[in-house]
Amino acid sequence: MTSTDATGQDADRSIDAAVNAPENGGTLSIVDREHFNVTDLSVAAQISKIKASGAQVAILWTVGTPFGTLLREAVQGGLDIPLITSAGNLNYAQLEGYDSFMPDNLLIMAAPWAGPNAFTNPAFRKNIAAYVDAFKPSGIRPDEGYSLSWDPALLILDAFRHLGFDATAAQIRDYIAGTKGFVGINGVYDFATVPQRGIDINWLVMVRWDKKTKSLIGVSKPGGVAL
Repeated sequence: MTSTDATGQDADRSIDAAVNAPENGGTLSIVDREHFNVTDLSVAAQISKIKASGAQVAILWTVGTPFGTLLREAVQGGLDIPLITSAGNLNYAQLEGYDSFMPDNLLIMAAPWAGPNAFTNPAFRKNIAAYVDAFKPSGIRPDEGYSLSWDPALLILDAFRHLGFDATAAQIRDYIAGTKGFVGINGVYDFATVPQRGIDINWLVMVRWDKKTKSLIGVSKPGGVAL
């Protein structure tokens, strides 16, 4: 289920591309496609159709308050299948606020920081732990919003360490563009192989929100392969 706005339309295209990707070998199919307006107060009819379709998993692709509406009515409507949503909902305060109607099977696509248990490399897990510990003196539990700026900031600092503080913007850009093997909380960066970003979707993992411990648990290896 996606929203009727531009974001939802883009999500539809991305979902179609993923379902039809050659590596999936025709093993996936969309049995029902529902839409909603982000201002809707109820999506009971759409949830009922998804339930009746025999779907084995439902993608609820929106963020913030509209996602709360979808999640609440999915639970109230008895949609007892895995529910997948965007990393845009990786907000601890938001997820904890849904406690009264949080299902046991909410899955979220996330960067490595959100599911360190999915990685066996001790150095990488130590790096993620350092990220979390850095916020403890401020009483902050870092989530998606904080993670997006962490690695870019460290990459720039790494450039300054090697080039000095007199480095120009062009020199810093060139340094980062040639960086390979930089370990961040979102993956190990290789800008030569993945220009501009340094990491690709193969670093993403699936995490499950555990409502009992109010925490995220990695349930897949990088790239989505089951643990």
